[in-house]
Amino acid sequence: VWDQPSQQGFLTVRGLPPNDPAKERYQLWIVDAGRTDPRHAQPVDGGLFDVGPDGSATVPVRAALPVRDAAAFAVTK
Repeated sequence: VWDQPSQQGFLTVRGLPPNDPAKERYQLWIVDAGRTDPRHAQPVDGGLFDVGPDGSATVPVRAALPVRDAAAFAVTK
């Protein structure tokens, strides 16, 4: 769920391997289709999060920079 005017939302993930926050974290990225300038085309930081033993998490999404057109979300570890 993404709300453009408030630049906030929530992402629910399931099936990810649990992580040990002392060793690693998951990173949420927002792919902004509105960033057409190649110098600024990188995804926008959406926040760090941890996954519990059941492999799921509900992540509050807070964009580090203004997002014009949220086209996709990506997760890295």
